Amino acid sequence: MKKIIVDSHCDTALKLLNGYDINSSSNQFTLNNSLIYDKYIQVFAMYIEPEYVRNGEYELCNRLITSVKNEVEKNSKYMKIITNKYQLQRYFNEDNRRLGVILSIEDASCLEGSIDNVQNFFDNGISIIGLTWNERNEVASGANCCGDIDDGLSEFGKQVIRKMNELGIIIDVSHLSEKSFYDVMKITSKPVIASHSCSKSICSHRRNLSDEQIKLIVSNGGVIGVNFYKDFINNDASKSDIKWLVKHIRHISNIGGLKCVCLGSDYDGMGKDKTVIGLEDNSKLMKISNYLKEDNFTEEQIEGIMWKNQFEFLKRELKK
Repeated sequence: MKKIIVDSHCDTALKLLNGYDINSSSNQFTLNNSLIYDKYIQVFAMYIEPEYVRNGEYELCNRLITSVKNEVEKNSKYMKIITNKYQLQRYFNEDNRRLGVILSIEDASCLEGSIDNVQNFFDNGISIIGLTWNERNEVASGANCCGDIDDGLSEFGKQVIRKMNELGIIIDVSHLSEKSFYDVMKITSKPVIASHSCSKSICSHRRNLSDEQIKLIVSNGGVIGVNFYKDFINNDASKSDIKWLVKHIRHISNIGGLKCVCLGSDYDGMGKDKTVIGLEDNSKLMKISNYLKEDNFTEEQIEGIMWKNQFEFLKRELKK
């Protein structure tokens, strides 16, 4: 089996903006580690830090995009940006080892309430937008909003969903409140991704997905990237190891089928001590395939989880 990875979420862009080298030993994701694999596609999220919300988030997001593009240009022999399905297929047809980079946004507060900014970010290479982080913004309520303070998708948020569908930007439903999630699923005409979420039936964290949500994502044609953050894996985070990550993969595949599960590490969005034991950085990812094999997943199913499920989703849903 070839060593291929497609990972739907990392926060390394913020580290690049803050002056860290892409191969810094403090990083969970490094370019050098990605090149030990036959193929590796990484979605780089432009994470909007809470202190920037309503305080220059549009500018911050563009600076994050520029920091990743500059890194790709500097390492053009080893990195390549992918913005459409034809570039994706060409990347997989190449013989050389090179990191494929897809750009996403985490927290649509960076739209600053302007529908025109959806187009602006699309033109700047954004392929996926996560509507919120954990709090409320102009688009929707995040996972920390529940009960009476969960207002769901705003009227502006509904416009954003329709504009994303029109342009072919993939909607990321990770971090949404329950009401926001169901509001999105009623409106979207395109499949969605939960780029870095796990199963609430296995670990009851509010950031995880219920079985009903998993079924709805799958019936819509979407996929779910399992997150490596310890607190999302086991109610006792000290026990969050690869075996428990596989429990999430098994449960999600039991609920939604074997083609809906993929990887969404969330590398560099947490400290190494907060990551699933044994997956502290991106040199260790093939360990997952070994544990999946022990859990009686077939080689074809393991390939799907490690890369192919998400590759096929992106091949369908990225713009032409």
